[in-house]
Amino acid sequence: MLTSTYQAAGLPLPAVQAITPIVSGPDSPVLDWLARTLRSLRPVFDRIGATLPPGLDFDNLTDHWRRAAADGVQMQAPVQYGAWTRVP
Repeated sequence: MLTSTYQAAGLPLPAVQAITPIVSGPDSPVLDWLARTLRSLRPVFDRIGATLPPGLDFDNLTDHWRRAAADGVQMQAPVQYGAWTRVP
């Protein structure tokens, strides 16, 4: 998709990179990012009637995940894509 977007804009083919952040400890900034992202989806959860697993709510996600990470649990964040090119 990124390649065709660059081509459609008349740019040279881009270099594309995919990165998957991994939470590997309780101080990882990825935990806050994931919790904020999930909280931003709360209106969607409410609209479709989805719920979080028992014992979790939108306000305790970060604390819950920090405890899990302190116990050695790793979490994988969504894959992020980036692309860049140079204009001759």
